Amino acid sequence: MVPLDHIRLTKLDTATIKSWLASLVEQERYATKTINNSLTVLTVCLNHAVRDGLVPANPARAVQRLPDDHMERDYLRLEEIPIYLDSCSELYRPLAELLIATGMRIGEAVALVWEDVDFANNAIRVMRSRKASGVGSTKSDRSRAVDFGPRLAGVLRELRPPRCAPRDPIFVGPGRWPSTSPAEHFDRSTVSRQWHKHALKDAGLRDMPLRSLRHTAAAAWLTTGQPLVYVQRQLGHASITTTERFYGHLETTLLRGAAAATESVIWGSA
Repeated sequence: MVPLDHIRLTKLDTATIKSWLASLVEQERYATKTINNSLTVLTVCLNHAVRDGLVPANPARAVQRLPDDHMERDYLRLEEIPIYLDSCSELYRPLAELLIATGMRIGEAVALVWEDVDFANNAIRVMRSRKASGVGSTKSDRSRAVDFGPRLAGVLRELRPPRCAPRDPIFVGPGRWPSTSPAEHFDRSTVSRQWHKHALKDAGLRDMPLRSLRHTAAAAWLTTGQPLVYVQRQLGHASITTTERFYGHLETTLLRGAAAATESVIWGSA
C-alpha cells in the first residue's frame, strides 16, 4: 500500500493520490464505495488546507472517483495462456507458470523456498511475501495452502537443483543489474516491468499488469467449473464476499445454463 502519512502536506501531489487509490484497489479487501469515500474525506481535508493557506491548490480535485459499477479486471483467456507462456523467456517461464496455476501474488511467489512445496500432496504453503524492505508476512497476514496440478509439479521438479537445501529460494536469477549484481531472489520490478511486458508484446497480446495473472487463475478456475469458494481459498481472501465482488460476475455467466443442464441429466434418459 502507498501510505500518505509520511508525506509532507506541501509534497502531496495528484500522482501520489492516484497511486494510493490504486493500492487500495489492489488489496482486494475494500469495496468501491469505501475507496471513493476515502477519497472524499481526503478531498475535504485538503480543501480546508487550501482555505487555511497551507497549500496553494487541492491535488485530490483532479483525481476521478472509481466507477460505482463492477470494474472488469483484464485477464488471459484460456486460449491465450499457452501463447503467453510460449513467449516467456526461459528464466521467467517457470515463475509465470506458477503465477497462472496458483493465483499467487508476485511477492508471495518470489519468497518461496523449496520446503514450502509439498510434492506428495501437490500443495504449496504460502507463508511470507517479499517486499521492498525484505521478507514479511502475506498481505492478509495469514498463511494458506495452495494446491496445484501435475503440470506445475513437473515444472517445479525440473526447476529444482539436484542438490538444494530446504530453505533455498525457488526462483533465483540475476540481480536487478546483472552486470554488477550476483544471483539473488527475482526482483519484482524486473518481473513486472520487463519480463511480463516483453512476453505480452512478443505474444501479440494486449497490455495488462502482472497482477492480471492472478485474475487469469481465478477466471480459469471458474471457467472450468470450480466453485467460488475454491477460488477464495486459493487466492487467500479472508471473506467469500471479496471473491464474489471481484469474480462473482464470471460465475454468474457460467451458471446461466446450469438449470437446463441439470434437467438434462435428470430427465435425459426418460
